[in-house]
Amino acid sequence: MAELSGLSVDGLTVECTDGTWSANVNSITGSVTGEDGTCSNSSTTGTLVFTNNSGADKLLTFDYDITLNDGSCFIGSGSTSSDTETEEETENTEEDTDTSEEDTEETEEDTSVSMDGSGSYSVTLADGGTLQIVITSGAGSAYTTTISLTNISLISDTYVTVTFLAPENGSYTVDGVEITEDVTITRHSSEAFIVEAKVTTKGYKFSDWHNTESDTSVSINLSGNLHFDSDVTIAALFVEKDIPLFSTAGSIFRDLNAAVDYAVENATTIIQLISSGTLLSDSVVPEDICLSIPMDANMETYTTECSIVSSSALEAGTSYMTLIVPEDVTLTVYGTVAVNGRQQSGLIVYTGWLYGDYGALEVNGTVEIYGILAAWGYVYGDGAVIAKDGATVYQMFGAKGWRGGSATSTALGSVFPINDFGLVNIACKSVYEYGSILNTQMAVYAGSATYHATGMVALGTEEDGGMFILSEGASITIDSNWKTAQVTISGNAVLAYLTVKVAGVSITSSDYILPIPEGWHITIEQGAAVEVQYSCKLQPGSSLTVAEGGMLTIAEGAITGIWGAEYDSRYNAMLTTSELPAAILTVNGTLVNNGVLCTSDPDVGNIVSDVYKVSANGETTEIGELMRSGSATSATAVTFYNVDFEEA
Repeated sequence: MAELSGLSVDGLTVECTDGTWSANVNSITGSVTGEDGTCSNSSTTGTLVFTNNSGADKLLTFDYDITLNDGSCFIGSGSTSSDTETEEETENTEEDTDTSEEDTEETEEDTSVSMDGSGSYSVTLADGGTLQIVITSGAGSAYTTTISLTNISLISDTYVTVTFLAPENGSYTVDGVEITEDVTITRHSSEAFIVEAKVTTKGYKFSDWHNTESDTSVSINLSGNLHFDSDVTIAALFVEKDIPLFSTAGSIFRDLNAAVDYAVENATTIIQLISSGTLLSDSVVPEDICLSIPMDANMETYTTECSIVSSSALEAGTSYMTLIVPEDVTLTVYGTVAVNGRQQSGLIVYTGWLYGDYGALEVNGTVEIYGILAAWGYVYGDGAVIAKDGATVYQMFGAKGWRGGSATSTALGSVFPINDFGLVNIACKSVYEYGSILNTQMAVYAGSATYHATGMVALGTEEDGGMFILSEGASITIDSNWKTAQVTISGNAVLAYLTVKVAGVSITSSDYILPIPEGWHITIEQGAAVEVQYSCKLQPGSSLTVAEGGMLTIAEGAITGIWGAEYDSRYNAMLTTSELPAAILTVNGTLVNNGVLCTSDPDVGNIVSDVYKVSANGETTEIGELMRSGSATSATAVTFYNVDFEEA
């Protein structure tokens, strides 16, 4: 089992295994999802274990909200059974769970109770005693069992005096009575204070129930039952609506730099954004710290790989939480920023695209990456992301026209199995300097299973490989709006190949012809030099421009195809698209052709140059295209015409 960080309840530790679990101040969320199999589907089980390490017997209490969805949930210190109890029966059995650790060991079979719906739970734990929660999903990926635990407390048999301070920019009640001035109440620690906060001032939002003496958060929930183990002073804090809130090591912060300092002091590696807002000032995420922007209430964090959803349909979502980097503010990342999202995979032609709700990073200033940007949600805005030497940026690789495992394997040996694709998640100016890496992940359905396709480096170094490889001092700028991408190359670079590793098979475009996606418009700047080392083709709707003072070289043995609209193989594939314009090659600088330059347009209307005049010499070059008729896949030869460049 692994310890679950983020819970801030003195004397209480929590461990988990399997499933997805996250903790935040005094709340925990968990979920398990079933798995699809070749012969039959299966269930998944996750376990959470609380341990009382306070040094004395104490009462553990919490509120719960459980959605079984054809699964099950058992709470207690023993093993589980398949019997289901009603909520009333559950309440009647809770008294039996108040046992010492010794008693628990003797009566394990009797102390686990089936739970469903919403309610409250309490049990006395001896010092060192444990409480186990087991959730099990239904069989198959369509079934997810979830549990939410809030207002978690570990309290002593004592009386406490609590002072509630008069609120500012909001209102709240304690036990149904509105607090308008400072109020002091004394009661036994086992008796809850029932609190509820409301925002009453325009432009403000609720932050947390705050212990003003220790400057720590008690709860981030608007309402609930609060227990206290000692005398405290509590304030209901309300803050300006556009101020972000960060949680780390059980405390809440408005300023990211303050959250970082606290995380370092408390040896915590995760900082969660728990309320959307705008960074107040220049901020730094240091090494070994991850700033996580969640995609849902489960607060999962994904870095080098993201979560996959198996679905036969795409699902548009909305931003669950957004962090804004405003103009004139710089976020510098030496550690990791995880912008979380799920990737879709299923029996559809679009695969690997963002699915459902997501975390978002709005960049109107500057984000400098020296460590990792895991862009699995959306990154967008009018500013710039700059990947420095040593940085790695991750995002999704969305395929257009994926045909599944059997159709793809049929095409192997003839054509590259992806006709078109997109880089899904970053829709702002992103600059990749020499030494940085742009790595992608594609989720695919093949052989009745879902796979992470790995090894797909879009931009890398000579050691890492990639579709683009930069020389020292070079950079590539990708300015995308999700529909089109302006790609600008400065310095020296190589257009190389793309590798896809899926289901134990490695496929590299160096053996075939690499498609340059629809909507990509590449410019080789003045003073830049790009060599096409392996064969490629410009898809309809794309372009390549060699600026004056720039150079494009086609290496010996490489084919560069300029695709006319009439040869858009997707019309015979699985996609339905409107007609796209022919790809255009524009040469205002220098072109050195040591290989084959070809076009599908006999009148060479899609090759433009003020420096050269272009003529077709009538020779042909065969280019394999991935086509589909019904359920069959075939490689179809398309005739192109070789052309010579002659000085004008």
